[in-house]
Amino acid sequence: MTKLEKMARKLNDDFRDILIAEMREKFGIEVENYFDILGSMRLITTRVDEKAFTPKQLAHLRAFSDGYGKAMDIVRRGTP
Repeated sequence: MTKLEKMARKLNDDFRDILIAEMREKFGIEVENYFDILGSMRLITTRVDEKAFTPKQLAHLRAFSDGYGKAMDIVRRGTP
């Protein structure tokens, strides 16, 4: 595994763990994440209780996802 691949894996794992903790602390909900390998090729976040996200929770997820995407772009470009 290359250094960039290791960085991408660490970033992915850390973002996932932080999102789970944030959703618990900020909104009092439990979420789980999985990578949709057969469909969108994206990280999917769902509520453990299978309820729909509120608009405020969705806005938080979108902002978090944007930050994750920008961070991964930096890693993929190989910027030291």
